[in-house]
Amino acid sequence: MPVPSLWSGARTWQEGLSLGLRGKLVALTIAATVISSLTLFALFYRQLYIQEQSDGVARLSATAEVHAHTIGAVFQLMVSDAEVLSQSPPILSFLDTTADVPRIAADDRSTASLRKQRLERIFSSFLLARPHYTQVRFIGRAGNWRELVRVDRRGKGIVPTPDSELQVKGGEPYLAPSERLAHGGSYFSQVTYNRENGRDVGPPTIRLVRPLRNAAGQLFGAIVINADYEALLRRATLTSAPEFHAVAVTDSLDWYAYSGAGADDLRFHLDPDWSRPDHAAALTEAGTAARTVATRDALIRITPVFRRDENHPFGLYVTTAIDRATLFATLRQTAWRTSLAALSLVLLFALGAVAVANRITRPVRELTETIARGETDLWPMTRHPARDEIGRLAEILGGDLARETQQRRAIFSSVHDGIITLSETGAIEDVNPAAEALFGYDRADLLGRDIGMLMPAGMGAHHRGFLARASSDMTARAMASNRDIYGRRRDGSEVPLEISVSRAMYAGRSHFIGVVRDISLRKAAEERTARLVEALERSNQELDKFAYVASHDLRAPLRVIDNASRWLEEDLQDHLTEDTRESMAMLRSRVLRMERLLDDLLQHSRIGRQDQEAPLVRGDALVADLRALLLDRPGILFVATPAVEAIELPRMPILTVLLNLVNNAIKHHDRDTGRVTLDVQETATSFDFTVTDDGPGIPPEYHARVFEMFQTLKPRDEVDGSGMGLAMVLKHVTLAGGAIEIDSDGRGTRFRLHWPKRAAPSRTQEQAA
Repeated sequence: MPVPSLWSGARTWQEGLSLGLRGKLVALTIAATVISSLTLFALFYRQLYIQEQSDGVARLSATAEVHAHTIGAVFQLMVSDAEVLSQSPPILSFLDTTADVPRIAADDRSTASLRKQRLERIFSSFLLARPHYTQVRFIGRAGNWRELVRVDRRGKGIVPTPDSELQVKGGEPYLAPSERLAHGGSYFSQVTYNRENGRDVGPPTIRLVRPLRNAAGQLFGAIVINADYEALLRRATLTSAPEFHAVAVTDSLDWYAYSGAGADDLRFHLDPDWSRPDHAAALTEAGTAARTVATRDALIRITPVFRRDENHPFGLYVTTAIDRATLFATLRQTAWRTSLAALSLVLLFALGAVAVANRITRPVRELTETIARGETDLWPMTRHPARDEIGRLAEILGGDLARETQQRRAIFSSVHDGIITLSETGAIEDVNPAAEALFGYDRADLLGRDIGMLMPAGMGAHHRGFLARASSDMTARAMASNRDIYGRRRDGSEVPLEISVSRAMYAGRSHFIGVVRDISLRKAAEERTARLVEALERSNQELDKFAYVASHDLRAPLRVIDNASRWLEEDLQDHLTEDTRESMAMLRSRVLRMERLLDDLLQHSRIGRQDQEAPLVRGDALVADLRALLLDRPGILFVATPAVEAIELPRMPILTVLLNLVNNAIKHHDRDTGRVTLDVQETATSFDFTVTDDGPGIPPEYHARVFEMFQTLKPRDEVDGSGMGLAMVLKHVTLAGGAIEIDSDGRGTRFRLHWPKRAAPSRTQEQAA
């Protein structure tokens, strides 16, 4: 075969393998049609789905509210009955306004019997009118909640209970909230089996308890109405569309279905054949608020009828459900019809795309073939042909250059800092949007102008000199790192700047690129910091003056008082009585306490303000120093664990901190014998000390107060101390970057001290820095 024929055949075979522009247009059209159809279908389906669901949820919510209201009305009738009974004359006549017991316990037998009979007749009338009521009782709080009047439903009869069969109900849980419930309220008990004499003898029963209080607000008894819970729920007649299924569920998951499987049959959680309701998980997720819950098969509206809380132990919810299949039946039919229409549309567009693609691509294909045949110097490129005609043209025309230009322009325009490009003479060649926003000029107002317009008066010449020096350096240089630089905005205001200048070569000339950053916030922060440091220095000076006064000027009057008391005691030696000598001794003890207070106050003020030499010591040496400085109190044993003796740390100020903690435990111990234990746990970054004693303990409400200055939990005459020890401990710990807390809720106290191995710098060190 001739060589040209071989080449032609190879080219035809290769083009057959690749998808040409025409095929791509057809594929693109079909893909766009499919995607558009799917998108429109999805949007339409989504909108229809949302509308169907919204309508379904609205119908579901309205139906659920009707269900909840209907069921709640049955329970509210019990509340109304109890309220009527509480205001009946026999009940009111039992009440003595000055006592918390009913008069029935104090009246003579004939009067009490008459009142009881009247109340029994009233109770019986309610039992006759309410066939689901099983029992009505009047219970007095006196006598451990003893029944005073009780009428039962037994079979088809209504029977008052004789006095000999009345029971004490003080141990029943349903009476407990009566003690807490406010005046005038009532509540339902949890559903349990009916109990007689402590035994379960009846069906699942709910009780409505109406506490009774006298005019003084004292609780004296309660009216209790027992109802057969299943019969009570049957009293609620729910009328709704058949697709809605309602179930009444308690917070104990007792449930009664009004329709569907298991309808009209109470499932009580204590019955052997009890099973969880279908939507128990949804009820748990909903909590106590009304909420719509979506499951895989249904939408469920959970509506609370009664919410359970501390004073109302009974919670009741109504779950109203509708199957998704029923809810979205119309949606499925519409989706099927829409899918058929979309498929027809795709086929129609595919046929049109073939015809249009042939017409559109013909000039492009002819142009490509012409260029390929006529430009012989480009012929070697056919060794690596592009996948389609447009790709070959983009390769010939240099599309990479356009993409690179666009990329650099995007970076230039989106960078946060201002960028200004200058010529060798200082003329502005370009600015990015950040520079426009910084100086308040539009780009057109800046191009070609001298850079001096953006500088304060007199600074233009200095900047031109900087550009001249930078002409020989290609690296980026920061301007005036030893002084502040300011720019001038369009409105004349000045703004502090940080500027970095680089030189670049392009188009045969040098150009300068300045990166400009607004540092107004940084300068403001530096000024605030300087003001705070200055205020701190003034405060330290004032504190030094106060410490000097406390150390010298306040001690002189104390020494005069002490000396004068001793001289008086010597001069009046023969005339002093036992009381006067005790008064003189008390005077001198108060002087000593004041001097000690001044010493502690001075020491507290100097904490963290003086550099302390802190040589490292072993724990055993630290414990020895502690023992030498501890208060001498026989019977109080100080113990340091082996872990303390094994550590190594700076001696000060931890010695002062531990000494105050241990002495505090010894000083305030309320027994002749006791034990104070020091322990430590070493970590990679800290020592965690504990100081534990078996003393009287510190009530929780004083845990924060004991760290305040001049605070003691006992009078100063009982405990000799200034109340500054723990305040100094807290100050040392805070300055070291540690933490301290108290663990005491009874007898004994444990101080937990977190002491960093690398303490925070002292205030003196910070000022020096």
